[in-house]
This record gives sequence, C-alpha cells and structure tokens, in this order.
Amino acid sequence: MSAADEHEVDLSEKFPDLEPIHSAPSVWSIFGFGLGMYGSRDADQETYTYVKTHSISALGIPVFALAAYRLAETTDGVYILGRQPLSSFARIWNYLFLSGILTAVAVSSWTSYTNSPDYRASRKLADADRLLETGEITQAARLYRDVAVGSSSQHAVAREKFASLLNGPMRKAAPAQVAEVLQVALEIHEQAEGALDTAQLLKSGTELVEKFAASDPSGALTVLESLAPFAEDAEDADVLVGKRQKLLETIVRQAPDDPEAASRLALVYETQGEMEKCEQLLLPHRERLGIHEGARILGQIFSSRGEHDKAVALLQPYTEGRLQRLHAAEKAFDDTVEMVQTRIIDEINSGKAPQSFYERARELNENEQDAMAWEYIQSKMKDDPRIRQRQQALLQEAPVVPVALDLGIALLQQAQGIAEPATRQAQLEKAKQLFLSVRGLAGESDEYRLSLGQVYYWLGKQEEGRELFDKLLDSNERKFELLMAVSNTFRNLGLFTDSRALSEEAYSQGGQEKQKQNAAALRALTSIDLDDKILWLRRANPSDPSVKAELSSSMASQAIRDGKDGLAIEHLQRVIDIYASQAENAATLNNSAMAYLSLFQLTGDTATLDQGTARVEQALAINPSGTILLLNAASAILEGGIRDIIGDKIDLKSLKMSGSMELLPYLYREQASRQPYIERVHSDPRIEKACKYLRKALVLAPKRSDAYETLASIYAYTRDDSALRDLLGRIEESNPDLSGEIKQMQEYYAGTKDET
Repeated sequence: MSAADEHEVDLSEKFPDLEPIHSAPSVWSIFGFGLGMYGSRDADQETYTYVKTHSISALGIPVFALAAYRLAETTDGVYILGRQPLSSFARIWNYLFLSGILTAVAVSSWTSYTNSPDYRASRKLADADRLLETGEITQAARLYRDVAVGSSSQHAVAREKFASLLNGPMRKAAPAQVAEVLQVALEIHEQAEGALDTAQLLKSGTELVEKFAASDPSGALTVLESLAPFAEDAEDADVLVGKRQKLLETIVRQAPDDPEAASRLALVYETQGEMEKCEQLLLPHRERLGIHEGARILGQIFSSRGEHDKAVALLQPYTEGRLQRLHAAEKAFDDTVEMVQTRIIDEINSGKAPQSFYERARELNENEQDAMAWEYIQSKMKDDPRIRQRQQALLQEAPVVPVALDLGIALLQQAQGIAEPATRQAQLEKAKQLFLSVRGLAGESDEYRLSLGQVYYWLGKQEEGRELFDKLLDSNERKFELLMAVSNTFRNLGLFTDSRALSEEAYSQGGQEKQKQNAAALRALTSIDLDDKILWLRRANPSDPSVKAELSSSMASQAIRDGKDGLAIEHLQRVIDIYASQAENAATLNNSAMAYLSLFQLTGDTATLDQGTARVEQALAINPSGTILLLNAASAILEGGIRDIIGDKIDLKSLKMSGSMELLPYLYREQASRQPYIERVHSDPRIEKACKYLRKALVLAPKRSDAYETLASIYAYTRDDSALRDLLGRIEESNPDLSGEIKQMQEYYAGTKDET
C-alpha cells in the first residue's frame, strides 16, 4: 500500500482468506512453455489490489491453475500481498483438464492394449473357435495360421488348435474344404518350420483320400495333390504317386471323353517312362488337347519319331497359350525381386539393418562393402516368402520353354525337307518367331537385336547373326555394356574365341575399377586352361562371393591335378557353403552342382552325385534354354547312367576317372559280349535323357564342340550310322569352334607345358 494513503487497512480483516507467502512464485518461459501469472479478478478500489492466477502455460496459453495471488501496484512496482484461494472457474477448469488427461491416458492405454500382438492374437483365436463351431473350417484355419506364424505369445496355442482341427473337424469336411485347409497348413509349414507334425498330417490326409476315393474320386484327387508338398522322402512320394495314378485311372474310366483327365493321367505315365500308354491314352483326344499337357506329351512323341507335321499341329497351340502365361509369370517374378531388393537396400540406407552390419562395414574398403551388402541382400531374399511364391509360379510355367524349343527344332527339320524356297522361308520364319518368343523380347531395342542375332545362329544363319552382332556393336560405338552382352551371348553359342576377344576388349576399355573386374570375371568363364582362368579371376573383384567361389573351385582343380585330394575337398566344400548362403537361382544352383559333382569324383559318395544332378536339373527348370545348364545336366545324368552300367567292374574312384563311353569296351574281351551293353545303353532312360539335352544343345550352342563329341561317342558305340551321318552334317554346317582344343594340342606337341 502506498505511504501516501490517509489511513491504514487491516489486510487480514479485509481479506480473511489471504495467506502469507515466503517467496514469490516462479515465472519463466521457453518457446511459450513455462509458468506465468495470468488474468485479473476481484479488484479492490480501497486497497488498489487485484488477484492473478499462477498457471502452467503452453504456447503462451494458461492450461492449469496452480495458485492465486493478490497483487498491489505502486509507483515502485508490483507487490504480492499473499496467496488467495483459486476461483470456482479455475477449480472447475483444473478438474476438467485433469479428467481429460486421465481419460486420454486411459484411452491410450486401452488402445495400446487392444493393438498389442497378444490381444489381437487372442481375439483371432476366439473368432476362429466360433467359426469352427459353425462349420466354417477354412476361415477358422486361416485365423489360426495368422497367429501360428505371428510374433505373439499365442503362437504355440494356435498351432495346437490347428493340429486339433486337422485331427478332428477336418475329417468331417468336404474334399474342397480339406484341400483348402491343407493349403493353409502348407503356408504354416513354410513360414514356421517345425510348427506342424507333417508325418501325422500326411497320415490323416491319406486316410481322407481313401475315404473320398469311392464316392468322389475327383475330390479325393484334389486332396491328394494338396498333400504332395508334405511328402518329405521318396517312399512317401511314391505312395502318393501310386494313389494318384489309381484315382486318375478311375476318373478316366468314368469320363472317357475328358481330355484334361486323360492329360493328367498321361503325366503320371510319362514320369514312369510308359510312353506307349501315353500315346494310347491321348490319341483319341488328339484334336481336343489344346494347352493341356497331353498336347505336349503326344507332340513330343510324334517329334521323336520324326513325324514333324503331327508334332507341330499339337505343339503350336500348346506353346502359344503357355508362353503367354510364362511371360506373365516372368514379369511378376522380376517385379517382386526388384521390389524386395529395393526394400532391403532402403533398409540398409536408412540404418535399419543390424548394428553389427554397419560396424563391420566401417572396417572394409569399397569393394568389400559392396560384397558384404550383396551378401546381406542375398540372405534376406533367400528367405523372402513372396519371392519363393513367385518363383514357384514361374517354375510351374517354365516347362513350356523346352517344348517351344522342340517345336522350333521340329519346324527347322520340316523346313529342311521343303524344296520350294518361299515355303521353306515361311517355315524358317515361323521357327524364328517361336525362338524369339522363348526369349520373351519384342521391338527394335538392343536387347531384341541381341536375341535376334542369337536366334539366327540357332537357325543356322551364322553369317546373318555375325553381321547383326557387328552392327549392334558399331552402332553403339562398342560401349562397355554391349561388349559384355555380346561376349556373353557368344559364350552361350560356343564361340569362345570371339567371346574371349570381346571380354578382353571390355576389360581394357572399362573406365571404372568395377567394370574391369566384371569384364575379368566374364573372361574367366571362357578360359583356355586352369592357369588362364585363375589369372583372370584374380583380376576380378576378390570380395565378390561368386568370384570367391570360382577361385576356390579352381584351387580345387589345381589340388586335384597335384594329387592333393584332401585340400581339393576343402576347397569344394567352401564353394558349396558360399552358394548355400545365396538366394537360389539358375546360376547358384548350377555352380553348386558342379562343386558337388567334382566332390563326387574325389569321394565316390553317390549322395553327392545325386545332389549335384538334382541341383543342375533344378537350375535347368528355372532356365530351360540355358545352353551351359543343358550341357551340365546332360553330363551329370550321363555320368550316372554309365556308372550304373560299369558297376564295380572298374574302380573309377581309384583311377580318378568319370563315367564315360570310352570305358565301356573295357568291360568285355570279345565283340560278341558287346551286344548286351549296347542294349543297356539304348534302353537306359538317363542316357536317352542326356542325349535329348545334347541334341537340344546342338541347336542352342551350335559352335560348342563338346555336345557333338559326346553324342558321337554314344552313336559310335551303339553303331547308329544314321545318327552319325546326321551329326556329321550338323558339324559341317555349324563348323564348331575348336580353337581352344587346337591350341591345347599345339602346346602338347610343342611341349610348352610339359612341366605342368
């Protein structure tokens, strides 16, 4: 109160609620948040005082009242007389504010709880239980699956409930429902290994097949085909194949005019090598087979007998329809791989990869970092279910490629028998368009012209192919990317000398270290000998997993040459381990297969031979027109067939030799004993399969010499004069590249490598 006042006022009497204070309330603010004095109420004219409220503020606005103070203004400043009760409004506001906060916290907590994996999982399990009670078995199975493969603590409960569903309610369901539930079971099995007892599932499913077989063989077949992925050993698979055959035979008897049923049964007979049964079954449906597999089987039977007109009539509509589906599956697969790769790269760039990844990267150079990143990407892609799904869809469509190639070859052979030039040219044009459709390209892009040049070689038009490649390189000023692409195409065609020249040109032209390393890796694939291969591999990126694997493989070959079998086995096992860590594709499967086959030569363990053969055939299934894959598959399959014929009569392991036709004459002393072996070679399905691959390789890699050489040894041994004459004609027409063999022979006679 001012000293000029005429009389003093008793504040305790004037303001009975006024409480003294020991210190002034804190007032501060940072970016609008803090404590401050707000408002002005209960002004008293006699004392010249009023009340302000001390509040918490946000963005300069009071949000919660802490206390009220009576203030007096004088010429010397503002004085706080004491503390007063909060106003009714402030108390109500505080109550509402705190209630709102508590409500928000409660809502947030409840929302957080209801969005938690455990709560959502428990709700799904409850929903699934209710669906199961109403007979909606498929929907219940899908909800159990979601929880069974999820991250909640309920996944074990979900797996138990799903197992109970398989052993209980599923037994009362219709075949279509059973098949759908089995598909859900497969998804659980693929995403959570060990989550299901597959042996019990297979047993329960097989019992249901038997139950449905008499009244609904088609439904029983649907269930049986859903069981196939769970057959984990050969014995189980054989049992299912036998049941499948019986069901299909029943269906065909009940519907003798159904070409689809006949085609499905023919597929079973084909796997058993019963081609006569296939023909008898399919001939009545010949005009109605369309894109069914029966068209392919019957068309290939006609083609193998040289009845090309009949073969073309069946195979042409089949391939046209199936190639469209193949190209759609290829695009879907490529798009998925690109999407997943992009996501993983974004994960790395945004710092979301494991911390150990970045710690390790800081200790590496640029090449090593790239290799480490690629290994990380490969490992993540290897287990990605979307890629696996797209790859399976692609594999289902891929068998059309060898059929299309067979059809193209049949068209070529038809054309060779046509005397009239225009008709012959039209037939060759059909073959060209078919081969190009296998390549999956169209238009006038560089990729199209690259494929067209390759197809010209397949058609026997080598001059046109060479001219197209030369123009392609010149029009692009022989840029690095085109040199590499044409070099790789020449390699696939068997033009190794030309491929080497172009990859060396790319190496010398490469402006960046990575380009030079890539060119060196390609050059190593067309090496003249082992030392040459190692030289170029050491110029490639030493951190690249594929280069590491190729170097280890070459070191194994060196060790074998030097008699160090133990060291060779170590190197080969390293190769197998490297490829096992990468996503499966045609290249990784093929390269690991070659390591398994080399390991077999050293150990004699037939399991490694089987693994190598299986993997190279898997690679060929992914890329059926790959010439290197065709030749590798033929070599592996032929090896198995000849080894079985040789048996224990020659110790191939001790001799460090592979099974080859040249060894068969050592099995008998006189020519009279030769005939049984000729018949065994003729009748062995593996040798026939190898010959089929080799004959296809003659078209796709006309400049490679090894396919001619192997076929010549088989035809000569079996005294197939007509096949030898045909092969000689092909050799004269194709003029295979023998430059590597000639150089090796010259070095041998000159003695330049006697020491090695």
